[in-house]
Amino acid sequence: MSSVAYTRKPAHEGKLNSLLIKSTVVAALGGLLFGFDTAVIAGATKALTDLFHLSPASLGLTVAIALWGTILGALFAGIPGDKYGRRDSLRGLAVLFFASAVGCALAWNWLSLVIFRFAAGLAIGGSSVLGPMYIAEIAPAKWRGRLVGFFQFNVVFGILLAYFSNYLIGTMSLGASEWRWKLGVSAAPAAFFFLMLFQIPRSPRWLAKKGRIDEARMVLNEIGEDNAEEELSHIVESIDAEHAGASDWGHKSPLHNVSDVGHRQGWTQEDVTDRFGRNRCVLGGRFGDIQYRRA
Repeated sequence: MSSVAYTRKPAHEGKLNSLLIKSTVVAALGGLLFGFDTAVIAGATKALTDLFHLSPASLGLTVAIALWGTILGALFAGIPGDKYGRRDSLRGLAVLFFASAVGCALAWNWLSLVIFRFAAGLAIGGSSVLGPMYIAEIAPAKWRGRLVGFFQFNVVFGILLAYFSNYLIGTMSLGASEWRWKLGVSAAPAAFFFLMLFQIPRSPRWLAKKGRIDEARMVLNEIGEDNAEEELSHIVESIDAEHAGASDWGHKSPLHNVSDVGHRQGWTQEDVTDRFGRNRCVLGGRFGDIQYRRA
């Protein structure tokens, strides 16, 4: 298999500019909504229990259903992300965030509330994948770790903001509709998230993957990449290598693939047998020592 050589960039390359910062902040709004929608239900549990006469099990399902949605959203977010692009898929998730917030606020019975909370979970899971993916693909290598980390910061900040929002709404004496305001207030940042996604470019890596090289080059120039042509060639080479690797892996049996991994690491059959045997003896000895001490 052919290897791809990458050239380390000088430290001065990859400066931050306004579009790059804006793109990072907008994509990280998905993290803010992630944290907010996960935690905001904590301020409504008592009201929901009283209104819908929930048992402990039903209340637990009401709270946890968003997490189940998060799992599914994270598992399948890559499909639309690859087909329609990270940015456009985030727009769809913003719509889902908005619809779930409004749906929870207007829930007419317990089942409808659970359904809309599940929808919020789908949006949370999807944004947890596509948001960092978009930031990683648009950020220069020098800044990539720090900019992706901003998404994680926003998750925590969203949790804090949810509790603060619950506190403020709780001081407004809204009566029986208080829980609806607590769950529905996230529609405002979701709408803002949707609108701001029209102000940022597509991922240059996704554009290159779709063969839209000129658009990818334009985005790299807009975000302040010092050597757009070199960066674009690295992106194209990595995509080609990724496709070649996937093709080679797909045409071999699983046993052959494992063997390939071992050979790339310089292992032989005797190495594997020896390492496994020694590790088994060490583990067996430690386990026996534990059993002896317990006795």
